[in-house]
Amino acid sequence: MPSLSRFCLIALCAALPAAAQESPLAEAARRERQRREAARSKPGAASPVITEETLARATAGRGTLSTPGTPGAAEPAPAPRREADSLAGSEKHWRARFAAAREQLKVAEAASWVDAIEPVLVGGGGIGGLTTGRAVYVQMKVRKQIETEALRQARQALVALEEELRKSGGLPGWARE
Repeated sequence: MPSLSRFCLIALCAALPAAAQESPLAEAARRERQRREAARSKPGAASPVITEETLARATAGRGTLSTPGTPGAAEPAPAPRREADSLAGSEKHWRARFAAAREQLKVAEAASWVDAIEPVLVGGGGIGGLTTGRAVYVQMKVRKQIETEALRQARQALVALEEELRKSGGLPGWARE
């Protein structure tokens, strides 16, 4: 029995230092808990709330928002140029261009209609007032749309304008009426 009690005593002595050490994860969690409690106990340590007014005041005269005392806070950064601010990217500009292109298409379509006299098959089987059952050709004035070069160019211009809008990053709604 003395050897068994000696073995238990040695095992107990070896296990005590291991149990006394904390794991690195537990130590990190304990430090974070202490840091949060310390931050909560300070009255003015709450995170600042940024509103439109505070952002406008902070960026007035500077291109970027930076904290005081940081290097580079005194030199203003150039404001990024926004495409919506430029004439080529503005909604009004694109809507005006599309309105003009649609107007040209409307004029070309109106000019492409012609009056023509064509033979039309009428009658047969009591249809059209003829009772003989035979259909006959009658020359009638009809209105036809022909594909003119101006109409083709107006359609191509509208398609090209839509492609230009897409490539420039404009919104698809700007092309609608």
